[in-house]
Amino acid sequence: MSYRPDSRSAAARRLSLVLTIQFALLQLLVPMEKPAFGQVDLERCIQMFESGEFQEADVLLRSLIEADPRNHTAVYYLGRTCLSRQEKKEAIEWLEKAVELNPGEVIYHKWLVKAYNARALEVGQIRALGLTRKIKRELETVIELDPTSWDEWISLIMLYNFLPKILGGDKERALELVGELRRIDSRDGALAMAELHIEKGDHDEAVQECNSYLATSPGDIRIRNQLGRAYHAMKRWEEAFGIYEEVIEEAPGDFHAYYLVGRSASVSGMNLDRGVECLRFFIDHTGGDEERLPSHADAHWRLGLIREQQGNVDAARAEYETALRIDPDHPYAGAAQKKLREK
Repeated sequence: MSYRPDSRSAAARRLSLVLTIQFALLQLLVPMEKPAFGQVDLERCIQMFESGEFQEADVLLRSLIEADPRNHTAVYYLGRTCLSRQEKKEAIEWLEKAVELNPGEVIYHKWLVKAYNARALEVGQIRALGLTRKIKRELETVIELDPTSWDEWISLIMLYNFLPKILGGDKERALELVGELRRIDSRDGALAMAELHIEKGDHDEAVQECNSYLATSPGDIRIRNQLGRAYHAMKRWEEAFGIYEEVIEEAPGDFHAYYLVGRSASVSGMNLDRGVECLRFFIDHTGGDEERLPSHADAHWRLGLIREQQGNVDAARAEYETALRIDPDHPYAGAAQKKLREK
């Protein structure tokens, strides 16, 4: 009789069935399945966080961390969630834990700086002093891990320059940092030096720094915007507006110039309609959290200032409320809202 594959004995079929069931049961016990399940939960938590479902994300993140206390990604997002809910003290605890679990992840250090800053705004001077030391330490870590972190370079330079010496300020160190940045990127160094001059009130030096760079790179957009900021600080409004509009015409994708038009309009009281137009464009075409760009909270605050000057109190109030909804710790929107309420 010829052999047929489907003519196995009943015993062989039973053995095959038993082995199949055993294999299926083993598959259910494979340890690799648990991380896969956890990963699905983590992705869901991140989606909830990004869509603003902070309460729901908080509950799931805590359960993930309870199951795996070394899940640094979950710890980080719980810190972010707490910060979004204005639970700043707890946010710091979780973000410090994330840094401890994964010290090489630069974004963890960046958000720890933000949490320290937010907390410093609501505590007394003595406690804020301790936070300032921590902020400086974290900023140093960020630029060591990622030398392209522009915002952190500028923040660290300003801290060293403007903090009193007794609190860790060091003007020479500020200049050293500018020099280090200039060696990494000549344009960023020039931008930082001009920024430092502007903040110190040395406006002519800021203009000179920008023009010196533009002598060899006349089309550089960032330096031209910085030159406009120097003119803004000097209240040379026509020159400031002129530079920004030239940049917009030549590089319509440079969103910073649109914001700067609105900024100068909000301070000078000139070109108010154009300021509104540019700030709206900025909000519509940016995400609100890009490095080197102002936030959407800043843009709405500026819109509120313009609306006040236009006599539209209701619109101004709405803009301030939007700014505070985006950033409840915005350093100026709250004061502007309070001042408007008192009118």
